[in-house]
Amino acid sequence: MSNLDGGRVAARGFQYQYLRTLEALLAAWDRAEVVGCRIEGPAPGSTASAVDVVDFDLVDRQGGCLVAAQVKSAAPGQRVSAPEAFAVLAEMVTKCDAVIYELITAAVPDAKCRSLAVTLAAQNRCPMELRDTMAKLLAQAPQAHARLQALSTEEVERLGRCRIEFDGRDESALRRDLHDQLRQRRTQHRAGLGERSAGVILLYLTAEVLRRAATPQEAFWSTADFAQAVLVEDDVLIRALGRKDWAALYGPVAPVPDIIRPALLTKITEALTSADGSPDNVWSCVVTGLSGIGKSSTAAAYIAEHADKYDLIFFWAEASTAESLTASFRRLCGHLHGQPDDSRSGSSTDYLREQVHELLGALPGRWLIVFDDAFADTVASWIPRLGCGGVLITTVDDAGWTWARHRVAMDRMSTEQACELMTRRLALTDGDAERHGEDLASLAEALEGWPLAIELACDYLRSCGIPVDRMGQYRHALLTRALDDRFSIPHGYPRTLVAAVDLSWARLVDLLAGDQLLSRQVREVLGFLTNFAPQRIPIHMAAVSTFFTPQDVPTTPLPTAVDEDNVPLREIFRALVKVSFIRYTEPLAPLSSKSPVGIDDTVSMNAVLQQILRQYYEQAPGSKEALSRCAFHTDRWLCVSMEVGHADRSWELAQHADALVTHACRRDVKDNHTAVLLGNLVGFKKLQGEVREAIELLMLELAWLDEIDTPNEALQAQTRLHLTHAHQIAELPGEAGQTVQLLTPVLPYIERIRWEEPARNAVAVLAAEATAILEELLRRHAHDERLVRLYRAFTTLTDTLPIPSTVTEMAQARNVARLIEAGQTQAAERAAREALISIGEIWTGNSAEVQRILIEALAVQGGWQEAEAKFERFLAHTGPRSLHRFSEQMLVHNAGLSCALAWIGRGHELAAALLNRVVGEIDVGALSKQVPLIERTAIRYLRPWQQPAATTRQRSKRLCRNSGRTRSTRRRKRKPLGKIFSTVSSTGCVTSPARPRTSTTKSTARSC
Repeated sequence: MSNLDGGRVAARGFQYQYLRTLEALLAAWDRAEVVGCRIEGPAPGSTASAVDVVDFDLVDRQGGCLVAAQVKSAAPGQRVSAPEAFAVLAEMVTKCDAVIYELITAAVPDAKCRSLAVTLAAQNRCPMELRDTMAKLLAQAPQAHARLQALSTEEVERLGRCRIEFDGRDESALRRDLHDQLRQRRTQHRAGLGERSAGVILLYLTAEVLRRAATPQEAFWSTADFAQAVLVEDDVLIRALGRKDWAALYGPVAPVPDIIRPALLTKITEALTSADGSPDNVWSCVVTGLSGIGKSSTAAAYIAEHADKYDLIFFWAEASTAESLTASFRRLCGHLHGQPDDSRSGSSTDYLREQVHELLGALPGRWLIVFDDAFADTVASWIPRLGCGGVLITTVDDAGWTWARHRVAMDRMSTEQACELMTRRLALTDGDAERHGEDLASLAEALEGWPLAIELACDYLRSCGIPVDRMGQYRHALLTRALDDRFSIPHGYPRTLVAAVDLSWARLVDLLAGDQLLSRQVREVLGFLTNFAPQRIPIHMAAVSTFFTPQDVPTTPLPTAVDEDNVPLREIFRALVKVSFIRYTEPLAPLSSKSPVGIDDTVSMNAVLQQILRQYYEQAPGSKEALSRCAFHTDRWLCVSMEVGHADRSWELAQHADALVTHACRRDVKDNHTAVLLGNLVGFKKLQGEVREAIELLMLELAWLDEIDTPNEALQAQTRLHLTHAHQIAELPGEAGQTVQLLTPVLPYIERIRWEEPARNAVAVLAAEATAILEELLRRHAHDERLVRLYRAFTTLTDTLPIPSTVTEMAQARNVARLIEAGQTQAAERAAREALISIGEIWTGNSAEVQRILIEALAVQGGWQEAEAKFERFLAHTGPRSLHRFSEQMLVHNAGLSCALAWIGRGHELAAALLNRVVGEIDVGALSKQVPLIERTAIRYLRPWQQPAATTRQRSKRLCRNSGRTRSTRRRKRKPLGKIFSTVSSTGCVTSPARPRTSTTKSTARSC
C-alpha cells in the first residue's frame, strides 16, 4: 500500500470520525433520554481545550452529557498501547463531566491495552482499587503513571466510567453496516432503501455531520431532526436517483390475500433472513401444500410485507414446467440486461441459466426470486447458488427437497381466519357475522379451512342467491357442486378445486408414467385411503387392505402388515406425497417394543380432498369390495389394540372404524366383515360410556346380519349378547323382556357347537357372559320367571363347558365386586390381591375393575399410603383417551366418598391427600358428561373437597346427603395375544406366523 500524505491521512481520520458519529446516532435512536448529539461543539462554559478532547457527545434534555466520545482512526495494522489510551482518557476525565466516557479507536491494541479495557469495563470498583490496578498496568510508563497519581479522587471515579472500543472494521465494512442499519430503520417505518439509495442517504448524512462540525452554532443535531433526515420520503429518493432501486417487481405475481396468516409469514421470514451473516450464499425456503391452500398468495403477502428489505424483488417465475421456467428466465435475463424484449431467445437453456446466475451473483444489493408451483426435480438446476439473495419456492411436491435448508408446510386456515374470509366474501355486517357465527364456523370446519374451497362456496352462495341463514340446508351442494362450479372461481385462482385436484392427479400419472406396476399400485392405495378417516391412517393397514383379500391372510385374528421387501410401500406413499395428496404424520403408539420397524407409520389427508377423490373411486367397479376389505383389516387392528388395553392406539383406530361404518351404511355394504367391524366399534363406544349409541349400532348390526345370505352365526350370537349387555347397563324399560328375546336364540347355538373342539373355549366365554348378565338382571327382576328359566339353562350349560382363563378372570372380578358391595372389605381386599396375581401384569378391563376395588377397600380400612401407591398405577391408565371410563367414574365416586368422610369425621390428613389426588388428577369434567344426573351431582359435590383445608362440616352433611351407595359393574375382556403382528408377503404367504389364540376362533374374533 502506498504511503498517504498528511492531508489524506487527516481526511481519512475525519471520515472515520463522522461515520462513527452517525453510527452512535443510529444506536441512540430508541433511547428516550438522548435528545441530540453535539458534534465538535462546546458545551456551555466549556474551554477550548475541553472541546478538543471530545469529538461528539450525546446529551439529555437538560444539556447534560450522557456520553462523551473521542474517535481515533488508524492505518491498517497500527497499534495502540495502554499509556497512549490512558493519556486520551485522562484528558477527557479532567476536562469535561459525562456519565460515560468512550475512546473509539481503529488501532490494534497490545496486550496491556486490552487489559486496560477489561479493567475499565469491570463494574462497581472503588477509586482506590481502580487506581492501584491501573498503576500496575502503567508501572513501566513513568509519565502515564505520574499522570494517574496526579488525578483527584473524583477524576479517578470518572475514570471508572470510561470505556475503550476497539473497532477492527475497514471502511467498506463500516459503510456496509451503516447501510444495513439505515435499511433496518427505514423498514421499521415502511420506507424502502436499495444499495444506491442507501449510499445517497449516507452521503447526505456524512455531509451534514461535516457541516455541523464546521459551524459551532449548528453543532447540536437533535435526534428528531436526524430521524427526519434518515426517513426522507421515497419520492425524494426516486427523484434523486432517477428510478426506484428497491422492491422492484417483475413477473405475474399472485394477488396479495386480505386474510394474512402471521404464523406462516413468520416462518418464511425467519428462513429468508437467516442469511444476513452470509452475503454470498443464496438461502431458500420451500412452501409446500395442496393446490388452493394459499401458497402463492402467502408468497405474495411476504413480498408485500418485506419488500423494503430488498433492493430488487427480481422475479416471480412460473415454474410448473421446464418450458414455463425457460420462458420466465428469458424475461428475467432481459430485465437484467435492461432489455425487456430479450434478443437472446436463440440461446440454449443451459447458457441462459448460466447467464442469469452470473448476473444475479454480480448484483450489489439483496434480491429475491419466487419459483411458483415448482417440482424439486424440475427446478433444482434453475436455483442460483451464489449471490446476495433469497429463493422462495411454492409447490405441491412435499418430497424431494432434501437440499432445501428450510421448509414450511402450508396447512389449513384456522377457524377464525376462515370465518373472517367468509364474512368478507359474503359481505356480512358485524352483527350478521355474530348471529351466524356457529353456521360459519361449521362450514369452515366442513371445508377444512381450505381457502379455495371457502372462496368457491361463498361465491356459489352469492351467485345462486342463497341467503346466509339457509346455508345449512345447502351444505351438501356447497361440499359437492360448489367445488366444481366454474362460475364461482375467485380472482387470482386459475381453476376450481375439483379441477385443481384433477391437475394434481394428472401430474401424479405423468410422474409414474415409466413404471406401470408402481402407477397401478399407487392409484389402488389412494382409492383405499379414501375409505378411512382422514387423519393418521396407518400405512400398513391401508396397504394390506389394498393388496390382500381376507382369504389371503392368516387364520389367526392378528392384524396383518405387508412385507416391505416385496411391496414398494415407501415408493407408493412417496408418490402421493409429491402431489400433496397425503402427508406423513406422527406414528401410532407401538403395541410393544417388539413391533416391526415402521409398522405404526401414519399419513393424513385433507378431508375435502379425500371427499373429492372418494367420489371418483366410488364410481369404479369393485369399490364396495374395497370397503369390505378395509373393514376386515381395520377390525383386526382395532381388536388387538383393545385386547391389550392400548388406549391411545385404540382411539386412533376407532376413528377409522367409525368412518368405515359410516361409508358402509351410506353405500349399503352389508357383509360379515362390515358387521364384525360395526360390533367391535360398539365395544369401543361402550367403554366410553356411549351406551345409547352402542344400542343403536348393535340393532343395526343385527338387522344387517339378518339380511346377509350366509350370516356368521357366531357373530349373531355375540351381537345378541352385547346388545343384551348394553340394555342392562342402560337400565331401559322392558330390559327383562328384551333380554329373553335376545338370549333365547343363543342357547341352542351354544348347545349345538359346544362339543366342537376349536369352538369350546369361545362358547364357554359366551355362556359365562350370558350367565353374568342374567345374574345382574335377576338382582333387579328377581321374580321374572322367564329370566329365572333362562339363567338356569345357561348355568347348566356352563357346567358342561371348559373354564378358560378369561372366564376365570370374569368370575374373580364378579366375586371381588360382590364382597365390596356386601361390606366385606377385608375379604374384598384379599380376593382382589389374589385376582390381580392371577391376571398378571397386563392391564385389561377386569384388572382395572379389580384394581379399582382394591383401592376402595384399602381406603375404607384406612390404608391410605398403600391406596395412594395403587392409585399411582391406576392413574397411568386414565385420561381423555382411557378405555376404562367406568372404573374411573366409580373410583372417583366411591374412593372419593371414603376419603372425604374419613377426613371430615376423623381428621385423617392422608385421606385428604388421597382425595386431592383422586379428584384433581382424574379428568372429572370429562367423566361427569357421560354419567347419569345423580352421579354427576355426586361428582360435583366431591369437587369442593379437593382442597380439604378450605372445607367445612356443613359441606360434609351435604356430601353425605347427595352421595349414593357404593356400586360396581363388570366388564369382560380377553387376555392379550402373545404376538402382535403377522406379515403377509406379496405372494400371500405368512412370513412370520403368529401362534393362534386358544380362547376364540376366527369367526368369533371380537372385542367385548
